[in-house]
Amino acid sequence: MFRKALLLLLQFITLPSAILGRLGDDNSYNIHPRKLQARFLRAHPHAERIDEEFVVKVAHGKQTAGRQIMQDLVRKYDGAILLYEYKFGFAIGGVPESAMWSILQNHPSVILSVEEDVKVHADRSVESWGQDRLDEVNLALDNDYTPPAGLDGSGVDIYIVDTGVKIDHSEFTGRIVPGVDFTGEGAGVDPDGHGTHCAGTAAGGSYGVAKGANIIPVRVLDSNGEGSSADVVKALEWIQEQHEKGGSNKKSVANLSLGGGFNQAENNAVRSAVNAGVVVVAAAGNDDSDACNDSPGAEPTSITVASTDSNDKRAWDSNHGTCVDIFAPGENILSAGIGNAQASDSMSGTSMASPHVAGAAALLLQADPSKAGAAAGSALVSLASSNKVSDAKTGTPNKLLYVGSIGSSSGGSPSPPSPSPPSCATSPPNWKDSYGDSCQWYVDNGCDEAD
Repeated sequence: MFRKALLLLLQFITLPSAILGRLGDDNSYNIHPRKLQARFLRAHPHAERIDEEFVVKVAHGKQTAGRQIMQDLVRKYDGAILLYEYKFGFAIGGVPESAMWSILQNHPSVILSVEEDVKVHADRSVESWGQDRLDEVNLALDNDYTPPAGLDGSGVDIYIVDTGVKIDHSEFTGRIVPGVDFTGEGAGVDPDGHGTHCAGTAAGGSYGVAKGANIIPVRVLDSNGEGSSADVVKALEWIQEQHEKGGSNKKSVANLSLGGGFNQAENNAVRSAVNAGVVVVAAAGNDDSDACNDSPGAEPTSITVASTDSNDKRAWDSNHGTCVDIFAPGENILSAGIGNAQASDSMSGTSMASPHVAGAAALLLQADPSKAGAAAGSALVSLASSNKVSDAKTGTPNKLLYVGSIGSSSGGSPSPPSPSPPSCATSPPNWKDSYGDSCQWYVDNGCDEAD
């Protein structure tokens, strides 16, 4: 039986062969300019760029070739210095930008991305711009993330269906278990980094939306970022079983930042889990095409998430269309990395947008456990900010994730109540806004105080 490969939606982790050309022959072709530009990551507008310093990501299994490229750069340019060598690549300084474009162009099967280095500062109130965007209806960002009072996702289990999670990362201390593995490579590890990044965005202590939620890794993608539909179906069945074992008080969210074409078996497994009360969140895909062509996001009962950049524009490669439910931040998202127990990494894609919504779903379930299964999607879309996303594409709901109203009984500013009018009043009662802020109301019923 042929097994359908599931490719990670993050273009910087594994680029499709159609983009890379003939692997192993680095100098025989050019990358399409659009793809080349997408792999050179500019510093965020709110960050302070360090001139001629870059962090380079090397493809899995290409460390030797990457080290040779690094050494060639140091020898070629006066003043070039190796800052760090990582498991995933290296950081280098004193090298002109043109040289970094050159290694992207000439070694596409080795160099996955080049990112401008930026300064970091102590005592920041928010680690990722994606967090920052979630608690504001409008731009500009204010370098702060404040979820609704008392909500951090405590008591909610978030299942990260992905490449695994680095369970000893400091972002997850005390809230993570080894989980389960369907790849045969082992649980409790993440050789790729994609799953760890998603877990950090959903529930990391610094980078996460729901900083108190539990994290359960469900590994379906191997060290190459590939798996099968059969594995995903089995994983969803396992999650459903765990949820049902927990009884009526169990609160579960599953994040699936993966896809690989339409697959009815996956869709059926999602629907079954949702009907059992699991909130399933799925990435829309990174093909700049119809999200209805990719499972599990094509399944109507999943919360299917498209991606935006820091200017509230749809990410250029984000899928779109009627199967999308909501947008969330997904470009240049900073989250947990796998280099060490404190490592961070920046990634882009609808894979990064999806766990923002998974974290928001955990906040919602903590506030109102009745919003389980499909009810969570309806609630989050209702709470989302409308018409904020530019280039959303025809047919795509223009809804941007907003967590500021989670926990309010009506999902926004309270509406005037409707009790029985006093005997001296006309019906219906004439409700008026006390302070013009839609927060407190009174009845102007024409009665004096004696009445």
